[in-house]
Amino acid sequence: MESEIENIEKINFEANKLKKILNSNEANFSKLNEKIKNAKISNEKMELIGEKIKQRDELKENIQKFKKECLEEKQILENQIESLERKNVKMNEKENFEVFEEIDRNYNETYDKLLDKKKDLFEQNKIINLLTRRIQVFPSKLELIQYQKRFQELYDQINNVVEKLKNLINDVNSKEEVKKLLNQKVN
Repeated sequence: MESEIENIEKINFEANKLKKILNSNEANFSKLNEKIKNAKISNEKMELIGEKIKQRDELKENIQKFKKECLEEKQILENQIESLERKNVKMNEKENFEVFEEIDRNYNETYDKLLDKKKDLFEQNKIINLLTRRIQVFPSKLELIQYQKRFQELYDQINNVVEKLKNLINDVNSKEEVKKLLNQKVN
């Protein structure tokens, strides 16, 4: 019984730990959103970021549901423990041997169920960890700044090429004008 309570406490501790990590990620995400708003970013990147925000919100909802389910299971298990303790106090070993055997069977069944639930929780934690890693794949602030600098460099290069092109067109137009005027004089 104590190991079940310890398992439940471990699960609650892990859930709280994940919640803290999620809150930290949310804070970082909001800071990143502010920088993104100040930076010039394409609509495609904004849509991608919006999708990732939706995924994060879904993860948050799933974590909350998971915590609620854990609390409900914890309450059920505590109620079962209390009822078993009451039965144990009321009964005598010699008089109620069959009842104790039933209690042992129930305990073993419950223990097996809890092991199955623990395996399920382990699998769910794996999924949560995978999703957390996917969220962490997004570019960091430094990478976004580097992208912005590179974009500015390319933009400046394009402007230089456009200026050169304008100068060449003006030169060609002026030479054409001179040629036209010379042809008129000759005629």
